[in-house]
Parts: sequence; structure tokens; C-alpha cells
Amino acid sequence: MRHQAKLLRKDEAAWCGLVGLNLVVSDQDAQILAEIAPGASLEVLPNGVDTLEFRPSATPPTGDIVFVGGHTWFPNSDGMEYFARAILPIIQKRLPDISVTWVGRASTEIRFRFEKLGVTMTGYVEDIRPFVYKARCYVVPLRIGGGTRLKILDAWALGKAVVATPVGCEGLSTADDANILIRESPEAFASAVVDVLSDSGLRTRLERGGRATAEDEYDWRVLAAKMLALCHRLDTHPPIGHASQGAYRPPSL
Repeated sequence: MRHQAKLLRKDEAAWCGLVGLNLVVSDQDAQILAEIAPGASLEVLPNGVDTLEFRPSATPPTGDIVFVGGHTWFPNSDGMEYFARAILPIIQKRLPDISVTWVGRASTEIRFRFEKLGVTMTGYVEDIRPFVYKARCYVVPLRIGGGTRLKILDAWALGKAVVATPVGCEGLSTADDANILIRESPEAFASAVVDVLSDSGLRTRLERGGRATAEDEYDWRVLAAKMLALCHRLDTHPPIGHASQGAYRPPSL
């Protein structure tokens, strides 16, 4: 991974200054790319979610905790390993009959191993919404990652109370205790999950706050308008040396 990162950094440094516009999904990513390619044209255009397709259910949830993500993606597998071994036992001491569902691709061996830890794994599903609807708390216990987490945008749009690590919600428009609970240590994370499950007022506040954030800032219709404006700016004011003018030669790879 270090070798691939080194190669990618080299190509980013060579290419990003030669194109008319570089799009990144968060302010954090923009800062990093600006260090790699000083002077490159950068704009932040977040990831989005379809708030018409992903909307809250009118049916009250019957389950407790849900996590969405395939086991084959290392940040997901690491995050749920961390949750199942370091966080879940703390929750189980306070809520012994807690149910945890992990939605995503996983081998039979992995599913069997996590079931021993108290986590029910669905394997690959065509539609995550029925499983997410059943849960009262959506957890994102990630410790590794870049960009922004689409799973949180989905959870917000579906009107779910989210508990996440700082890395898990990095780059998103979060407001702790308003649209999400952000906790880092296993003890704090576990307490936040218990609070969401036990306090209906807190849960409702997070659900409404997350849904409002998804609608106001991350709906594809909102982002499409920003994207069209950026494209129009490029069309009317093409940068000097842009590819369409044939004024540069691509770097050798």
C-alpha cells in the first residue's frame, strides 16, 4: 500500500496542475492535494445521496444496531473487528440482549466467526434499506479511511441516529449531538450507542438532524447544481494550457 501511495502521489503531483479543475470530496482532501500539487485548481464537491430513494420509514424499528460494509474492504473489516471485540462487550454488559446486524459481503467462515461475537452477518444484499430500517442505531466504528463515508450519507437520508468515530465521519458536515454522536474510545463509543438506544428524545433529534443535513447539503440535486456551475465556469473561462488548447504534453508515466 505504501508503494502504491508513492506512485499515486507522484502522478497526482504531475497531473493535477495540468487540468482545468480537480474535484475532491472534502476540505481535508483539498488541503492534502494542495500540498501535493501546489497551484492546482481545486474545488470541493461532496459525495451525495438520493434522498428520494433513501428516505425514512414510517414503520418503527424493531432491532438495535446496524453496520453496513463489505468485509473485503479492509477499513470495514478492521472497524467491525474493533467494534465486536472492544466496544460490543461494554454494550452487552449494560444491554445483554442487544442485537447487532452487519450488512455486507462476507465469507461463510467470517460470518460464523462474528456470530460467535454476537454479530449477525447478512452477506451480500441487493438493497440495504430493509436492514437499516430495522435498526435504532447505525454505527460507523472505522479507524482507517480517506475521502468521506457514503454509509453515513445513506444513514442520514434514511433518518437513522449515527454513532461514529472521528475517522468514520471525517470530511462530512457533522454537528456532534445534533446530527451524529462522535466518540473515539471504546468506552465513549459504547456509552453513546447505549444512550441512542435508551433515550428516544436523543435518537429522534439525531434522526431529524441527519435527515435535514442529507437534504440540505448532500442531495444529488443540490450537488448537481454546483457541478453544472463548475462546468459552466470551465466552458466560459478555459484555463491557459488546458488540454483542449493543446498547450501541454502529458507527463510520462
